[in-house]
Amino acid sequence: MSGQYDFQRCGEGWKWIPQRSNWHVVRYLRACGLNVMPLSATGSRIPKLKWSGYQGSVIPQDVLFRHFDDPWSNPSGIGVICGLASGNLEVLDFDGWQFFDWMDRVEGEIGAGFRDEHPIVLTPSGGHHFYYRCPVIEPNLKLAYSDIGDIQIETRGRGGMAVMPGSPPKTHPSGKSYKLVVGSFSHIPVITPERREVYIEMAKSFDERPIKQTDSGSIALPFPDGRQSPDFGDRPGDQFNVEGRWEDILGTKGWTLMQATGGVSHWQRPGKYDRSTSATTGHCRTEAGLDLLHVFSSNAVPFEAGETYTKFHAYTLLSHGGDFHSAAESLASRGFGSRASLCRVEEEVNSFFRRYYDE
Repeated sequence: MSGQYDFQRCGEGWKWIPQRSNWHVVRYLRACGLNVMPLSATGSRIPKLKWSGYQGSVIPQDVLFRHFDDPWSNPSGIGVICGLASGNLEVLDFDGWQFFDWMDRVEGEIGAGFRDEHPIVLTPSGGHHFYYRCPVIEPNLKLAYSDIGDIQIETRGRGGMAVMPGSPPKTHPSGKSYKLVVGSFSHIPVITPERREVYIEMAKSFDERPIKQTDSGSIALPFPDGRQSPDFGDRPGDQFNVEGRWEDILGTKGWTLMQATGGVSHWQRPGKYDRSTSATTGHCRTEAGLDLLHVFSSNAVPFEAGETYTKFHAYTLLSHGGDFHSAAESLASRGFGSRASLCRVEEEVNSFFRRYYDE
């Protein structure tokens, strides 16, 4: 018997554990503060327990043992419940090639040190799981899709779960194993919300969904209070949104065009000297089809990560310190819009400030 079994402590007593059992992996993961869930090992990866009640509490060890004590007649895969009960664990799930380019883009923002800080798992399908803890996490997020609508990058956060190394190969439909290729589960870093924002925004930059364009409507100019003007047409900003060039708006302020494919241009913010991307133009558009600047760098002052900007808005921030009236006057002097429309812009801006100070 001793040649096929190990005598191990389980709960209050000792048990004979088959040497091929993954119970020792379960115990290790629990010691790392991870909330383990037994999974079906027949390719479905379905949880064996009703796990909604365990998203905020740890599954007892004696309950788990019943699912891992017999690897021959009752094999179980190993899942980890993300979120609160695993120390605010969140996992970035990459399905394909984007993982390595994502690493390069993140490195361009925060430096190379993060690469060795995080546990990284190679999945049976060739994807990657990237582990971290953070004081602020969210429910599962779908971050990037392929051009045909397949999910490419998502998070496993509150209410999510990740399959772990140590699971029987048949846990995955391919019959292949999950493998830890970098780091240790005993040293999952706790990152700041700001660092997490970089990770999330960089992942979103790989979204390849086609842009829905229509011929109806027009772009509304942004104003200091965040509202949009209903007055379209012949204002300098309106015309600039149609005829202006991103090369003139960004390129003259130190931004570098890294590549342009399929109508989407990738830009690098000033002060960067690697091959990472800080923003795109042409990927996000208005309903009228006007292309927008989408920023995912958290260091691209005066822009904010995760926000989109019209050409007029971007030009105003970069060249006029956020003064829309000054920007409109400058554009009018260059032949954009009509003088009557400029007067309307001035009145709208003045009206906003009157309301602001009256409040």
